[in-house]
Amino acid sequence: MSNSEISKVLKSLYNNLVNEIDIQRGGSLDDSSQRLGDAVKAAVKDVYNEYCDPSDRIN
Repeated sequence: MSNSEISKVLKSLYNNLVNEIDIQRGGSLDDSSQRLGDAVKAAVKDVYNEYCDPSDRIN
């Protein structure tokens, strides 16, 4: 798998996590579940930023 393919998969995963955790749940998660979700999103974002083009980084 190329870096481009890996970054596409990671970007899709990150967007799905944001959609599910931040948008769909809209604050209905308890604190520990929200922290876990935020940690998973941060980890996926960090790995994505390693594989993507510098201009495509998630801030």
